[in-house]
This record gives sequence, structure tokens and C-alpha cells, in this order.
Amino acid sequence: MKFCKLYSLFLLASPVFAASELFVSASAGPGGDGTSAKPFATIDEAREAARTLPEAPVTVRIRGGHYLLRDGMAWSAADSGGPHRRITYRGEPGETVRISSGVVVPASALQPVTDEKVRARFPEEVRDRVRQVQLKDLGITTTPPPDNFRGLELLEVFWNGSRLPLARWPGHGGFARMERVTDNGMSRSSPGTFVYREDQPGLWQEAVSEGLWLRGFWRVPWVIEAVRVGSIDPEARSITLAVPVSGGIGSKYHRKNGVGAGSGDEPWEAINLIEEINSPGEWAVRFSENIFYILPPEGAGELLISDHKKPVLALTNVSHVSLENLSVDSGLGDGIRIEGGEDVLLAGCKVANVARSGIVVRGGKNHTVLSCDITGTGLSGIAYLGGERRTLTPGNHRILNNIVTRAGGFFPSPGIDGGLGTQAESVGNLVAHNRIHDCANSGIVYSGNDNVFELNEIYRVGLGSSDLGCFYTTGQRC
Repeated sequence: MKFCKLYSLFLLASPVFAASELFVSASAGPGGDGTSAKPFATIDEAREAARTLPEAPVTVRIRGGHYLLRDGMAWSAADSGGPHRRITYRGEPGETVRISSGVVVPASALQPVTDEKVRARFPEEVRDRVRQVQLKDLGITTTPPPDNFRGLELLEVFWNGSRLPLARWPGHGGFARMERVTDNGMSRSSPGTFVYREDQPGLWQEAVSEGLWLRGFWRVPWVIEAVRVGSIDPEARSITLAVPVSGGIGSKYHRKNGVGAGSGDEPWEAINLIEEINSPGEWAVRFSENIFYILPPEGAGELLISDHKKPVLALTNVSHVSLENLSVDSGLGDGIRIEGGEDVLLAGCKVANVARSGIVVRGGKNHTVLSCDITGTGLSGIAYLGGERRTLTPGNHRILNNIVTRAGGFFPSPGIDGGLGTQAESVGNLVAHNRIHDCANSGIVYSGNDNVFELNEIYRVGLGSSDLGCFYTTGQRC
């Protein structure tokens, strides 16, 4: 028998009750007490209340709605249940519980661009339709990315829950190709210089002075790296980088004994260019002024900007807790991250449109990711690491019956990463009955011992890189 009462009454009650329930509703006003009649307005209130309940199982019933967390949400060891006191956060059946990190941009914040020097940089056909947002008014402060970086973690921008594209050249259908490499950056003479084929880069001088980054598969077709531009010479049709890239410019398959300038056909693109905002939804940031520019999509909708680099939901050293039927999206970090702890269950959750991995299980033991859907991640769909190779102690993590699609959109990463991305080994984990498709890199990568992979379905992978496999591993250290 279950009891539904004011959570404060449980402080005085005997711990003989079989279970406790707390309620959360996004439409609730302040001052709720966690009952069905007066639910909490935030999941965080329920988390705090669950700590005070007696030694009996607790179910937090979360009603449908959009729960916008400016800085994500974190559980700690103090939020753990016990072997006989599981704490479950469950979205109500048939309802969508959407949890996002970010800031909703009010329509009043979208202003016309009045600076004529900036307006002149937009394509003429969209010049009067581009809008700007003073990010400081939203509490967002941007800083330029490093001279070299992987991924694409500048900001995340969404319209009605769908990711909007960062302005880039030559567009969203592919990469430009070099004409030839004149200096591969392996000597002290230059960080690297190549000749471009088209005329467009000659128009980016203003962008170079503010900070312009190129992304390219400079050396191998499974590593894309962004690097700041040092200068552009329109007469020579050449671009010189500000700093060298890893391994230099030029495909390793066209070098002799590691030396040479490659094929001259390496793929690259320019990113975050206000000069290339030309389609509805495209956006860019001028870091020097902390201003966001966008060509707004047509129609009515919610514009959300996320600058939160930590997970949307983080569980650190948490044990005996379940998250069920929750939809997590919109963040610069991971969607859901479990680190340490024991016996955390993610069941029936959806994770979409995060800049890093959808679900991460790192360390701890006996964690389960069950029947979750992960899509549109910048890195891997699911990443796990568990067990100790030195003693062959198993992690006993279970990755079961999940669907992973469109993983590795910002950096070619596998659908399910079992340790390769960290160059560490996992031991004694089970990956079974998963469907992985339409991903940039391998289906499943793994390393370690005593891991079981069975009845996984993998197809249409390697769409954004090469030199990979449905299952992929590297040399194992003995």
C-alpha cells in the first residue's frame, strides 16, 4: 500500500510505510508541498524533500512540461537511496517531461542591427532581416574559443527544441577542398599555409581581425580540429594558420616517411562567420562584442540559447536512484552523466541535441542504461567506463536495448564508446540489444577485458569519417 501525504509529515512518522510519493508540476506556483494537490514547481525541490523522508522507497512523480534549468541539476551522494530504499524520478506515463539547460530569448531582445559597418558584412539579401541579441542582457558572457579545439562547443541554439545551425562556409552540405598545401606547419617557418580554390575567403579580412576559425580533417579522416586563422592573402589565394594543427596539414596517406604536404585535397570549412548568415536559423557570435546574430526562422517559436558546459543532469557518487521517462536536451555538456556510485538506472529516457555525449557512465558499478533513445549528440551517444583491468574487477554496467542515432555530429565519435575515447580499459560490462545507426564514426568502440557485446544492430555508420568499423578497438595493453 502506498501513502501520499505532505512530505513534512513523514518527518514525524514511523518508517514502516511501504513507500512515499512526491509530485512535481512545471505549471505549479511557488509554495507547493509535494502533494498531488500542491505539487512542487521544480524537480530540485523534490530532490531536497526526498532527503528528509524515512527509510522507505520514494517515487517522485513528474508531470509533463518544460523544466528549464539555467545551470543544469546535480545529485550528490546525499541524494542516494539504499538497497531497500530506491529513489525514483519518473515522468508521468503518456506525458513529456522535457528538461533543458539554457536561457529563453524574449522576442524583445531580438533587435535590428544598426551598426552600418557590421550590416555591410551580411549578405545583401538578408541584411535587413538579421537580428542581434546583447548576450549580457541574458546573463551570458562568451569568450573566444582556444586557438585549437575539437568539437564545436561555442553555444547551442534551439528553435522549438530543434538545433539551429552555426553559420559556416561553404555551407551545410559539405566541405571545401584545398588546392594545394604550401607549408604543412611541421617546420618553424610557418604554422601551416594552404591555397584555397574559391574566391569567398578573400572577403573575410574583418573576421580574421576579430577571430576566425577553420575546421578541417587536416591529417587523418577521423580527427577534425578547429584552428584560428592568422592571415588571408587574397592575391595568393592562401590562408596561413595562427598556430600549427596536430600532425600538420596534409593527409598522412600522401606523405613519405611522415614528411610531405599531403594531397592538397584535404577537407576544411570556416565557422562562426556573420558574413555567411544567409539562411533562416543560421547564427554567429562576435566574441569581441558579446553579441549574437541570427536570421530568425519563420513563424512563431521559442528561441533558446545554452551556454552551460556541465551536464544537464549530473549524478556524482549517487547510488540506488532511478531516472525514468525523462526527456533531456539542449546543453553544451553531456546530457546525463553518472560518475561513481552504484546501481543507478536510466530507463525510457530520451536525450537529444547536446554538444557532448548523450549519456555518460564513468566508474562506479552496477549502473544500467535501459531502453533510452539518444540522438543529435556532438560526441558519442553513450559512453561508459567501468571495472579495473589490473585486478579484472568487473564494472557490471549494462547498456541494454537503447537506440542511438546521429552521434558524433561535432567530432566523429562512436554510437557507443566503451573506453576508447578515454584511452582507458573497461572490464566486465554488457552491451546488448542496442540499435545504432546514422552516426559519424564507428558503431561500438571498446577496450579492456571480459566485456560482452551481443545482439546489437548497427548500420549506416562512418558517415562523417573513415578508417573505422561497426565494432572497433585498438591494441590492448597487457
